[in-house]
Parts: sequence; structure tokens; C-alpha cells
Amino acid sequence: MALRMQVDAVAGPTTEGGLPPFEWKEPFLSTPHAGQPHRFDFEFELQQPDWALTPTAACCGSILGQNP
Repeated sequence: MALRMQVDAVAGPTTEGGLPPFEWKEPFLSTPHAGQPHRFDFEFELQQPDWALTPTAACCGSILGQNP
């Protein structure tokens, strides 16, 4: 996935080990959180850039091991 510039990502605090999804409720209601979801309960999704790296691109050829 790394060479394809892709990653499976999820937003928010961990829910590993049986932890419940985080919610903005007591004791956190007084913490500023404008613009954030009330509950962080998201699925993993594939993330990738809109642009593609090519072996001939000056910025990435050496990263991909294709420049002399």
C-alpha cells in the first residue's frame, strides 16, 4: 500500500480493547469542540491522494528506487 500511496485510516480516539466510541458528554461538555462530531464512531476507509506518483516524477523517482 505504501508504494501506491494508500492507507486504511479511521478518525478519532481508539476503540481497541473494548473501549466505547468517544462522545462529547460529561465530563467533556465544557471542553471547546466546535465543528467536531458528537460521537466518534467511524469505519476504516481507504485514503489516497488525487494525484499519482510516477517513476519519472523528479520528486518520487528516488523514493521508488527508480532513479540512478
